[in-house]
Amino acid sequence: MQIKDAYREMVKKHHPDVQGSAEPDAAKFRDVMEAYSVLSVRESRANYDIIKRKNPDAFKEVSEAEFIKEKRFDLRDAAGNTPIAKNDPSSYAAERIAELAVERAKYNVNHLGNYKGGLPQRGRGAIRGTALGAIGEFHQPSVHNFLNNYHQES
Repeated sequence: MQIKDAYREMVKKHHPDVQGSAEPDAAKFRDVMEAYSVLSVRESRANYDIIKRKNPDAFKEVSEAEFIKEKRFDLRDAAGNTPIAKNDPSSYAAERIAELAVERAKYNVNHLGNYKGGLPQRGRGAIRGTALGAIGEFHQPSVHNFLNNYHQES
């Protein structure tokens, strides 16, 4: 009964002829139809469960970049590398990358999250520059979250 209810809800949402608040998607609709045709029949559902149990990696979702890297050999350049899409400068991802770069500079952290070296400071021992820990230690974001965002209501 759950399968049928979920199927009806997804069909109403993704049917190409539906003009509602959700944008209809023909590819998603085909996926819903195919899933229902497999899961609605007891034998095919049992077969699906057995196959999925034997090889769970075959059913995992992969990103487009991962798929291109593994399956699309025709898109590779002479060195064997696949193209990497650049972030749109106006996107949230680009904005967040810029914010993280500022935070890394503030706490003297490299791109992997480890404290960098720098000039020694009197009375700070192995801690250099504006770092909160010794060179090579991992910077715990929770520490600067506490330092920057702590107030009584938090």
